[in-house]
Amino acid sequence: MREASLKSYLPFAKGTFQSLLSYRLNFFLYVIGELTTVFATYYIWLAVYKNSGSQTLHGFSLQDMFTYIFMCQVALNFVSNDASYEVANEVREGSIAMNLIRPIRYRMVILFRILGEVIYNVCFVGTPILLIVCGVRYFSHGIAPDLLGIAGFFLSAVMGFLIYFYFNFIFGLSAFYISNVWGMNMLKGAIINFLSGSMIPIQFFPGWAQDILAFMPFNSLIYTPVMIFLGKYQGMEAVKALLIQVFWVLLLGISGVLLWQKAIKKLTIQGG
Repeated sequence: MREASLKSYLPFAKGTFQSLLSYRLNFFLYVIGELTTVFATYYIWLAVYKNSGSQTLHGFSLQDMFTYIFMCQVALNFVSNDASYEVANEVREGSIAMNLIRPIRYRMVILFRILGEVIYNVCFVGTPILLIVCGVRYFSHGIAPDLLGIAGFFLSAVMGFLIYFYFNFIFGLSAFYISNVWGMNMLKGAIINFLSGSMIPIQFFPGWAQDILAFMPFNSLIYTPVMIFLGKYQGMEAVKALLIQVFWVLLLGISGVLLWQKAIKKLTIQGG
């Protein structure tokens, strides 16, 4: 059986993108919700800085924190995906069987479905927020956009997307062994939100925790891209952070292939 080419997977991304475009009300509600969360977070940190009596906390000025909060949202639009839900739902419903008999790689189908959603979020949410951040930094503080930093951010964010996709894909494979992974998914999401730096910059953590997280995949999802954008990771430090991301992409990618091959041998359709 001949295996599908990369071009064969593009309709999966296109289908997801077009589906999201058709639900305009959901889009506006999503944007409003995201902006509300971002501004609420900013005002919480504004209160923290005012009550601290200091202009800088753990190397972050209030201006840095403003940029960090908004760029975290941009990074989230790159990396956020529900691959674990996709896999778990298809296993539970039994629809995964149809993909197994087709001459396509199942993980590539899931990847391109998620990619369509990510492209949509980056185009219509992430990019406008990035432009707003660059505009505020330039017109309010005279900080010109750092093209190298922006390029580094995009490269790191793509790595973060791949890391989180493969991590979620592996997590979703647990559905082959556990009938319902919804609760585990909720716990996983809460832990990753905390450890990725999207809630609190990793630099605010104790030193020993920073040392541990520096070599874990969660640190690479949000914190690394944003720190590169802010210029807090420069030169060899930025290169080291990117190499750690490459390491996790390769490790999780290979692990995903091996675990998938093992999981399909135990496939038990639970419904459908």
